[in-house]
Amino acid sequence: MAGWEDGFSLLIDNTHGNDVSDGSANSEQVRAIGRQMQGLRPHAITFYEVPYPLSWEMPNFVAPFLPGDHLAGNPGTDGLIRSVIFSRFPISRSTKWLDRRQSRGLRQRSGCTRDLFDAESEVPILCQPLQAFTTHLKSGQDAASSARRAGEA
Repeated sequence: MAGWEDGFSLLIDNTHGNDVSDGSANSEQVRAIGRQMQGLRPHAITFYEVPYPLSWEMPNFVAPFLPGDHLAGNPGTDGLIRSVIFSRFPISRSTKWLDRRQSRGLRQRSGCTRDLFDAESEVPILCQPLQAFTTHLKSGQDAASSARRAGEA
């Protein structure tokens, strides 16, 4: 099958979306990420830290920068960001796993602040579907954040 000479490529990227005011394909940051994806052209991409209020723009990202790719957006969010998975291959299902669920590793009574998200793609050269997972744990440096991150991990 053409295009598989170098194997399968998966790219994991942090969009650093917390401070983005424009998540449209017109945004300089979005265009820069799009040009990187065009140049690298991985078979699958997991993005995290996609601004939740602007995540409706992700299909518009696919059209100019990753034409023909498939998209699964995580409905789970911490209120600010979420994860998205792109694949060159059809995505047959996606699942949010931990969004706001209790974590046994946490002493606090609150649930997980970020989600574990996966999408399953039908890749022609594989005998089983490919399952790509992504997450982004809270990253504060204080003791409470460190304990939360350890518990969520």
